[in-house]
Amino acid sequence: QREAKPRQGDRRERAILDATRELLVEIPFADLTIAQIASAAEVSRSSLYFYFADKAQILLILYGDVLEEMSSELEHWFADPAKHAEPWSAASIRTAVTVAIRNAGVVSAALDSRGTYPEIDGTWSTHFDRAVERCTLLIERERAAGLAPASGPSAHALARALMHMTLHSIHELLRSGASRTDAETLIDTLTVLWSRGVGNDPA
Repeated sequence: QREAKPRQGDRRERAILDATRELLVEIPFADLTIAQIASAAEVSRSSLYFYFADKAQILLILYGDVLEEMSSELEHWFADPAKHAEPWSAASIRTAVTVAIRNAGVVSAALDSRGTYPEIDGTWSTHFDRAVERCTLLIERERAAGLAPASGPSAHALARALMHMTLHSIHELLRSGASRTDAETLIDTLTVLWSRGVGNDPA
């Protein structure tokens, strides 16, 4: 039996998404045109509109993919019972920062578009709330296992505050033009702040 090949429509849709991702590295989203995307993807404007209503829908899909990838490490730790008593924040932070830098054009475009496109705001809120929920449960598990003190703010309040701090720091890193050294410094800093915030770092 022959392996199924991607359909022509699938290839064109992927080409449009990939072209937009590459263009956003050099062109601000506000200045990016459908004509530029179609040309880079080597499709006609009518073909592009067959798959996407506008450039905002393209960005929405790209941003959703980035947020899913950023949260994948956190989901991995949450879903694996064997890891419930092991430190999880360092690996999750490194993944989030690395993915954000690799997709800096998409993330920056989504940030610049917040307040303009409700769908993008909604996608961000959904992923943020899910990440806070996962972190809350992981903090509660550490507290129950005696790995972190149970006193202080609720696990949810702590997770929400630390998550806001993390995302704001990542966004500022992207806006300043992240170098490898800056990224590593941020990863180390956030790892310490999460550990001390949760209370499982005796240092």
